[in-house]
Amino acid sequence: MYGFFYKANKYMIISLLLFYSHAFGSSNSIMQITADLPPFTVEDSKEQRGFLYEIVGLMHQHANLPYKPRFSPWPRAQKTAREKNNYLIFGLTRTKNREPNYLWIVNLLSIEVSFVMITGSPPKTLVEAKRLSISVARETPWSRFLNKNNFKRIQLVTKEIQNARMLIYNRVDAWYVPTVRAFYLLKKEDIT
Repeated sequence: MYGFFYKANKYMIISLLLFYSHAFGSSNSIMQITADLPPFTVEDSKEQRGFLYEIVGLMHQHANLPYKPRFSPWPRAQKTAREKNNYLIFGLTRTKNREPNYLWIVNLLSIEVSFVMITGSPPKTLVEAKRLSISVARETPWSRFLNKNNFKRIQLVTKEIQNARMLIYNRVDAWYVPTVRAFYLLKKEDIT
């Protein structure tokens, strides 16, 4: 997968990174920041840092730019990238509210968000989903989606691993999450 992505977008990505380095000053001053957003970026593993971590690293390598990302809590990472010069944040979902706050360089991937359940069938409509108790990560585009659509039975949680455990232990009916993240965290909890 990485090979295809790299080959298909090599010149565009290098051009964008070079533009980025010139737009924001010396390439030595570019700082990267992200958060623990498994499986996209993984802080607690030296071997498997996450596929976005690896892709952004390859982009920097091929543009001859230094790459030493700093992990911060997600709200702090966003605030740092929004308020300080020469910061590159990755793992950030592009939304209408965030649009004016950042210079968007490249879309690294599209994600599917779904209602993940251990038992029963996932809801087919929002009306069906509103009948469920749902856990969701706080301050995310998907928590805002649930609020905007008047979901009443939601539990906002800070860490996604807590949402996975709430689902496993039947404290909620469903978990609204990027599907690939759910698979990653449920596998980590030995639920397959």
